[in-house]
Amino acid sequence: MKIYQNPLTRAVRNGLGATLAFSLAAMPLAVLAQDADTNEDEDILMEEVLVTGSKLSSNPNLMAATPVLSVLGDEAALRGNVRMEDFVNTLPQVFAGQASEVSNGASGTATLNLRGLGSQRTLVLIDGRRLPYGSSGVSSANIDLVPMQLVERVDILTGGASAVYGSDAVGGVANFILKSDFEGFEAGYQWGASHNRNNDGFWKKVLQAASQPVPDANTDGKENSFYVMMGANTEDGRGNVTLFASYEDREAIEQANRVFSGCALGQDDGDESFGGFGCIGSGNFRTFGGPGGFVHQLENGEMVPYQGGPSQTFNFGPFNFFQRPSERWSFYGKANYDLSQNVEAFADFSYMNNYSDAQIAPSASFGRHPINCDNPFIQDTPGISLLEVFGCSPEDVANGVFYDNAFASHRNVEGGPRNSRLENSAFRFVGGLRGTVGE
Repeated sequence: MKIYQNPLTRAVRNGLGATLAFSLAAMPLAVLAQDADTNEDEDILMEEVLVTGSKLSSNPNLMAATPVLSVLGDEAALRGNVRMEDFVNTLPQVFAGQASEVSNGASGTATLNLRGLGSQRTLVLIDGRRLPYGSSGVSSANIDLVPMQLVERVDILTGGASAVYGSDAVGGVANFILKSDFEGFEAGYQWGASHNRNNDGFWKKVLQAASQPVPDANTDGKENSFYVMMGANTEDGRGNVTLFASYEDREAIEQANRVFSGCALGQDDGDESFGGFGCIGSGNFRTFGGPGGFVHQLENGEMVPYQGGPSQTFNFGPFNFFQRPSERWSFYGKANYDLSQNVEAFADFSYMNNYSDAQIAPSASFGRHPINCDNPFIQDTPGISLLEVFGCSPEDVANGVFYDNAFASHRNVEGGPRNSRLENSAFRFVGGLRGTVGE
């Protein structure tokens, strides 16, 4: 069947379709025009966008993002740390530098060592400004100057930054950001100690095999810390003044009081043993040598062949400090005031005095010395004769001939351990204006 439409019907239908299409196309324009008319008199608010550029040409293939680790200062208080170096040294990016557990080679300072490249290659800043040298002849900064309770956060740049800061930032940068708007009063006291039961069976056997005393359970290393902090904002809200003071007292921890450190061990085929400088039953180290070989003197004075091991080497472990005793006073003050919208005046003052004692084993004498063959101390020695060891013939004894290459070693146990009294004082004052130009 076929359906026929007359010309009038087709004309009306086409006209309605064109009208509908035009209406749909014009609707968005009308809506946009209405919105534009509505918002014509309103201010458009846009956030500030900062764009930093450089005229220096650079190859994007040679550029890389530098990782920055930010740690809040409150985390140190939650962990119970008394000193900032104790907290920062727990981070995986930081190796232990100078700290309270260092006795041999101690400088009495506290330093940071990023990526194990040395403290002299780690830059330390407070609010973006450098700290002075920690001690004479050492370029690394002493972070004892940092007031731990006043730290808002620590930013650690773990990549090298020598291109920006210089060669002392090859290992990285640690920037301590302090609170700038503290208001009110805060005080705190903390007491702590180290307790060890010394019940490790393996180390007990090691000490007993070497005839060394096994320490009982003990509590030592007691420490006290006290601080006060106060701050106030100016009436106009444009400035702040903050003051801080602290006192810390820490007792020593001796290695002799820990079962795992009462004996200094060497390595033998990957196992802990008495090789090298290991444990010894006696309190001294007496070895002599010459053309006739090496001998060791027992407690009764008898000379026996030198074979090393626990009975013929000196145990230096018990004399050393695990933790140095120390006493520290510190003061810090800072002030800032906004002179204008773009200019701020600031001033920082800090003072620190730290006293500590470093102790290590008695000094030793190792070397070769000239000795006369008629010396009465080498005559008629029980056991192996020292005359034979030094190659002295009866004629040499009669004529008092000198043997110029006699080896003799000795530990000055009679004089006791070596102690170094270390005292460090530091002042720091920074002041100036900071702001922006061209805004």
